[in-house]
Amino acid sequence: MEGRRYSFTHPDRSIEVDVFVDRLDFCHVVQVGDRLGEHPFALPIETLLLSNLQVIEPTATDLMDTAAILLSHPVLDGRSGPESMPAAAVAGVLTRDWGFHHTVTRNLDRLAAYAAALDLDEGERTPWPRRWPHCTPRSTRPRRPSPGGSAAG
Repeated sequence: MEGRRYSFTHPDRSIEVDVFVDRLDFCHVVQVGDRLGEHPFALPIETLLLSNLQVIEPTATDLMDTAAILLSHPVLDGRSGPESMPAAAVAGVLTRDWGFHHTVTRNLDRLAAYAAALDLDEGERTPWPRRWPHCTPRSTRPRRPSPGGSAAG
């Protein structure tokens, strides 16, 4: 079973639960099967972040969720702990997929514009791309595919 989604609704309480197997497959694919043992209770936080940032047309709720993740879980260059995100894991996903990288970059720009509407402290108002300096370095940014299917320079 690869990339399957199961939805369940409690018949009396209308509580909805979505269960995903191996990957989150929406606008872009976020592989989760190989990451399940890395966090004791849930998916690693960087996987949750990528699942939010892969939405092509994010809602206000998507942007608020993304802001909450970035404000409460730092992205670190090097080894990270259970409450931080390894930049290499995020950059590795984005380096392999130009479209995903493009969507994430656009969503971080949207988040920066949306941040003005959030009630943030002065220190939390740092522009979002500066909070993520190690995740999308220019030297490893993926090249856009050419119409023939190979990467163009």
